[in-house]
Amino acid sequence: MMYKKAVLDRFEEPYAILCFEDGQTMRIHRDDLPPGTDAGMAFAIRITREEDTEKSNQELAEALLHEIFNKNDTVS
Repeated sequence: MMYKKAVLDRFEEPYAILCFEDGQTMRIHRDDLPPGTDAGMAFAIRITREEDTEKSNQELAEALLHEIFNKNDTVS
């Protein structure tokens, strides 16, 4: 698991602009932040791999490709 530290720099409604230590910025919807969040507050952003989502996406892609190729076979 990896964490990136960021500081809330400012609000550009409806977004909050987070600045990371390396100078990168990220725009996040204000509603996704904890209540009472204000400029200058520091956050730790957790970055994790979502293997279940990857698997679901792969299965969906395979099913769609199967459907497309099967339709093409029946149309000929």
